[in-house]
Amino acid sequence: MADDIPGESPLFDGALPAVQHQLSAEAVLRTFPPRAPVFQQGEAADSLFVLRSGLVHMVLGPPTGKRVATGLYSRRGDVLWHAPLLRGGVRFASAITLAPTALFEVKNEVVARALKAHPKIALNLVSIAEDQLMATLDWIERQEFRELSYRIAWAAWSLASRLGRDTAAGTELRAPVEQADLAALAGVSREVFNRVLKQLGPGFPVQSSRAGITVDLAAAAAIVSEGRERRRRTPPRPRPGPLSDTPDAPGDTGPA
Repeated sequence: MADDIPGESPLFDGALPAVQHQLSAEAVLRTFPPRAPVFQQGEAADSLFVLRSGLVHMVLGPPTGKRVATGLYSRRGDVLWHAPLLRGGVRFASAITLAPTALFEVKNEVVARALKAHPKIALNLVSIAEDQLMATLDWIERQEFRELSYRIAWAAWSLASRLGRDTAAGTELRAPVEQADLAALAGVSREVFNRVLKQLGPGFPVQSSRAGITVDLAAAAAIVSEGRERRRRTPPRPRPGPLSDTPDAPGDTGPA
């Protein structure tokens, strides 16, 4: 039983008291250690999750090999489902924790009953889906149209600002965070990540060693801000017509 789940997420904003009681009675609070799968790409989907605390990244790709991150979830009340919610199906991405994490699990049939009892939840769901779509487009834009130095700085800044430990040398990222996590956030393989770091040299705000990854947060944030401003100053390309093969250039919403 999860007494406070209606207050945890915008998905259930405005739900009737009877619906809130139903959700509270049937939601289950689950906890996960770092690097644990909440769900895996390709598995049957029968529930959604509401984040209570922790950090989860969404990735595409097999458990072994190159994986590409499509989102970071750290806000209390974030909703994770990444599958057809009402008609059933399989997950199209994997959710992996990067820190001790607590989530409420709500079965699809419980959500379906809540939707019928209180249609405003359907509007909330559409709004959340739109927000997640825009965030995913921003991730695609970041990984496809930005320089690797920006992408690595952004990935390191994003994780170090959440999970890092301040030291005299900078902010350190250590286990359970791995190089593969930063590589996935930057949209490259671990090999490419290491090669580019070596090419960028000791002056770059992200440095890797056997002890872990050290980030100069202020310098990394400056690279992220400069890249965002440069992207904003770039005139948008015309949207292609239906027969054009010219790719779109999604707008920039800045770092998550």
